[in-house]
Amino acid sequence: MKYDEKYKGIVDELIEKDFPELKSLRIYVSEANRRVSRKCSGVTYYFIWFSFVKVSRRLRRYTDSEVVSILAHEMGHVLRFESCNFFGKLWKGFMYFTSRKARMVEENACDRIAIDKGYAKGLYKFKFRKRKRKKYSDCYLTADGVREYAKEIGKW
Repeated sequence: MKYDEKYKGIVDELIEKDFPELKSLRIYVSEANRRVSRKCSGVTYYFIWFSFVKVSRRLRRYTDSEVVSILAHEMGHVLRFESCNFFGKLWKGFMYFTSRKARMVEENACDRIAIDKGYAKGLYKFKFRKRKRKKYSDCYLTADGVREYAKEIGKW
């Protein structure tokens, strides 16, 4: 339970500092079960009235800057999702799970949101550490891609 509280505290700080448009939303944060933890570092579930962010138990081994950058990426998902109307949310969810290209667009956009908000170095360290090839790893920016984009916009 102490990790749930830690992650919720980080999300609250992120919202206060960098995602003020999410202040009025109900966002729940907790550690994922073992099955989800093996598959990804973080996942956001959307419901009509709230969002649920699940983070991998592996995050316990990561540095604070890596954890914050991963959660900033997840807040990017919430931000993008909340910008859609009801049918847009349904369409976005459908496309995310049925189209690799849509997933790639979404994940790259959320990486860029985290970088835009100033979390490039933590995201870089996380991605550099996590170089294993997984099923959807090509849908995200690489460590080098994070660094290049951050330098391009002056956030490195």
